[in-house]
Amino acid sequence: MNPEVGHAEIEKEYADLLAKYGQDALERCEGCVDEVLPEGFEREFRERQIKILTIWDSDFPGKVTELLNPPRLLFFKGEDLLKDRIFFAVVGTRNPTTAGKKGTVKLIEKIREISLSINKEMVIISGFARGIDTVAHRASLDNKLKTVAVIPEDISWECDGPRKDLYRRIIREGTVISEWYGKRFGSYLYILRNELLVSLADIIIVVESGDVGGSIYTARFAKKMKKPLITFSKGFFDECAEGGRKLIKDIGAISLL
Repeated sequence: MNPEVGHAEIEKEYADLLAKYGQDALERCEGCVDEVLPEGFEREFRERQIKILTIWDSDFPGKVTELLNPPRLLFFKGEDLLKDRIFFAVVGTRNPTTAGKKGTVKLIEKIREISLSINKEMVIISGFARGIDTVAHRASLDNKLKTVAVIPEDISWECDGPRKDLYRRIIREGTVISEWYGKRFGSYLYILRNELLVSLADIIIVVESGDVGGSIYTARFAKKMKKPLITFSKGFFDECAEGGRKLIKDIGAISLL
């Protein structure tokens, strides 16, 4: 199997976004803190307990600098969990089946068992989208694993609706991270969020996905960054494994089942 198959689709999607939004909209934060952040930001950050890491800081996660155009700033709420741990990215569809939800919980439980058996802290990272992402974040906290939510919104965003309590729990017991401060809009934010998520992760697991969508992009980008990519093609996940079988066939993902 050729692991490069499908990368042309990523480049086309990115090119389409460039044509639609322009280069300026796709640029990550440039320059120094003073150029990016408005005057008086310190007070808001103290009040809202927002923290900053710059690319020049010694504790900035080195894996992020492997991106072709890495963010110069990372903003986060909660604990600083970005170094010296094993990160599993667990992602999937926004519209999971019952099997996909149950399988995600079982997967998190197994990662917890491995973490205890080797005495090494493992962190679950996902994108805080509806569906598999949300299940992964909640199952992590319920199993006493730390979790990191990488959001496409800016760090001052306040979640409402049915995920509000989970969002606040992640801030208390884990980390919410964004590369943005100040409101931005556009589909490209989700692509950049997925790329940042992949860069932070050591292993990427696609639990359930259709044959198109954000999880497929994330998986292809993981292969582009030469990250281990795991999915499921049968067994417990059989009824929700269409996307997994495509990833195995097209880009050489490893199947656990």
